[in-house]
Amino acid sequence: MKMNSTSCIALALCVLLAAAGTDASFEGEHARSLLQGAGAGANAAATSQIAQPLMTGLQTNNAQAAAQALAKVDNTPAAQTAASAAAQAYASASDKTATATALAQAFAQTATSAPNNAALAFAQAAAQGGDALNAFAAAAARAFVMGDGTATAWAKAMAAAIAQYGCDAVKPAIAAAQAQAQAQGAGAAFASALAQANASAVNQCLQGNTSQAEASAKAEATANGAAANAIAKAQATAGTGRKMLASA
Repeated sequence: MKMNSTSCIALALCVLLAAAGTDASFEGEHARSLLQGAGAGANAAATSQIAQPLMTGLQTNNAQAAAQALAKVDNTPAAQTAASAAAQAYASASDKTATATALAQAFAQTATSAPNNAALAFAQAAAQGGDALNAFAAAAARAFVMGDGTATAWAKAMAAAIAQYGCDAVKPAIAAAQAQAQAQGAGAAFASALAQANASAVNQCLQGNTSQAEASAKAEATANGAAANAIAKAQATAGTGRKMLASA
């Protein structure tokens, strides 16, 4: 069959376009594959650096190891990983009191050395609810039973969480912690720890004074030397932290 020059050009263009489409499709699939691989790598890193050490630390009552894992909670995905690991460790524990005590001590260490990370972990546990909330509430109650620096560290972390993520976001976990502390005869210790930590925002939040609690928490957390940079960032971004946790 004879073809004129116009037909030849048209055929050549079709061949080139088909080839280009194939290349583009291949490149698109390759890019998606790379992105999926990157996501899998990030998840694997979170599992190896946070989930596994945290679970092992809680299961073996090694608060130091658990604290080192919690100190790596510096973003929402990491907080989700930590909350889920704590939930699993607590739910599967044969001695829940021992596991809660280990988490109480680990969290207190993190709240002292990395207050923003502790606040994020606590807020994420409240947001996830279920076993994650139960684990952190039980640990908080144990902290108030133990008293001293462990209790005040938790109180400061609660105030920092209110400052950064809002009263409504963390109130369920705080209320559960208070209820468990009272059930264990540590209601007075709970109130005493809040006073010692200059964390009146926690009581204000429990009483439903949301705006007052958040204003007090920002002032208190800054005065306590905790979360000052994170609070400034939260104010500048008009509540991004709360939206981020809610979508988790």
